[in-house]
Amino acid sequence: MNEREGLLVEKDGARLFNFRPMFFSALFLAFGILFGYFQKINGVSAWWLCLLLPVLILPFFFCKRLENTLLALAVLLLFFALGNILFSLAYANFESAVLYEGESTVLGRVVEMQNKGDYVRVVLDRLYLNENESKFKLVAYLPATYEENIRLADEVVLTGILQGYEGYSVLTGISSGDIADGIKYSVFYPSDFTVIGNSFDLFLYIRQSMVDGIRLGMDETSAGLMQAILLGDTSKVSGVTLQNVRLGGIAHVFAVSGLHIGALYAFCRFVAEKGKFPKWLAFSFTFALVITYGGICGFSSSVLRAIITCLCFYLAKEIGIKADFMEIIGVAAIVVLLLFPTLLFDVGFQLSYGACIGLSCFSKQIITALDGLVFTISCIGKSKEKKREVLEKKENSPPSVWGKLKNSLLGAVGATLAAQTFTLPVLINTFGYISLLSVPLNCIVAPILVAAFPIFLGLAVIACLLSFVSVYLLYLPMVVWHALILPFEVINLSNTAWTGSMSGGAITLYLAGAILLSGKINLKGWKKWSAVALYCVLFVVAMIVGNL
Repeated sequence: MNEREGLLVEKDGARLFNFRPMFFSALFLAFGILFGYFQKINGVSAWWLCLLLPVLILPFFFCKRLENTLLALAVLLLFFALGNILFSLAYANFESAVLYEGESTVLGRVVEMQNKGDYVRVVLDRLYLNENESKFKLVAYLPATYEENIRLADEVVLTGILQGYEGYSVLTGISSGDIADGIKYSVFYPSDFTVIGNSFDLFLYIRQSMVDGIRLGMDETSAGLMQAILLGDTSKVSGVTLQNVRLGGIAHVFAVSGLHIGALYAFCRFVAEKGKFPKWLAFSFTFALVITYGGICGFSSSVLRAIITCLCFYLAKEIGIKADFMEIIGVAAIVVLLLFPTLLFDVGFQLSYGACIGLSCFSKQIITALDGLVFTISCIGKSKEKKREVLEKKENSPPSVWGKLKNSLLGAVGATLAAQTFTLPVLINTFGYISLLSVPLNCIVAPILVAAFPIFLGLAVIACLLSFVSVYLLYLPMVVWHALILPFEVINLSNTAWTGSMSGGAITLYLAGAILLSGKINLKGWKKWSAVALYCVLFVVAMIVGNL
């Protein structure tokens, strides 16, 4: 076989697609976890693995040497097996935990607390159940009056009737997030709940101090918004506001994610470049800051992904190598899933990685298409010579103020649309709707959040240290958040969302079609349009059958 030719290589030497080892390894790790789930929960036969055969032979299409092909196959199979084993261990671990009957005594540490209006949801770790140590967590539901007497990192003793999750149903049912978070037990309104002390935890201490400083320096509504945006705690945001924010498609501003970590990372890079600090000091400062903030927010799956991604980009730039976004996404996914395999079933994980893959596949294409559309519209009625002159000026001259504004707007629109391409099935099947206002609202809210977030986070930290001036320090954030969120408090957005559902077959076909149209697969001419036509027919059929 010619060195430039293979089964999936065009005559001009262009490959059908680029094989990215880390990304495909992460994909097979996820396949292994998913197959382990279907085996343990649904009793799926190992014969279904035959469906992976078309994917497993992919290395033969582009590897030029046999040893490279065998190595790629071995690595992919290793990650698949590793994912299967990790899930099986997590499943066995979860199922083997003792389920207690009757009234029990629990000793634990408060790691999370949310006010739900009529009650307070408290999560405990470091559990001792009837004096037996447990590696899982417990969630206790208490009367709302308990909130004022409980702080993060408090050691507590409670007495009540324990309920345990008896099935590992993580793809269906309301307990999927809890199980992925390691919660095994729950107690509803225990007969006794007593604080016996407080254990020091740096991250929990900083988080509680920030909450105290924010509440001291702002009114209740503003403090609730500040907590939601900086810490991801929506317990103090009114139900109407929270629902409208979700219907507006900007719920991610209230869930600490890549947007927040990215803004903090960009701020660190800006400070390092302007301050001309030594490279080791700049990296140490960035690393310490993002890790500390991630710890304060509980190292959720989206936060872990964002931290690993940012630090990989930082190291790649400092070393002087070109960073491939898809490969870095793969590295981040591998680290997260090796540490916490059940996070694959967490909605936050799916949305975070789906958005990143969408950005990688579609962002440039959408922005280029929008830029071409704007240029075409601006040239309506102009002669060919005038169009050519405008195009040459655009390509050879630095952008004007209007040009920079237009590029920023197109970038925001393109990024929003791209991020939603792979998150759409998750949003529909998790929340039952898709916001029709997400693009315009994200173009307004996201840039403001990125610009304001590092500054307001710094003000919140200073307000904790200098509580006597917290009212003045937090006045600007209060004004900004009120102006930003006020429309969501008074406008009903219930009619601005499309509701529906997607079957498993429709989701599979949708994702396959998205990859097909992304440009990552180098089909040309009749091959491309034949594949697109076939995909459209299959997708429509799957949607109809699924909804029937």
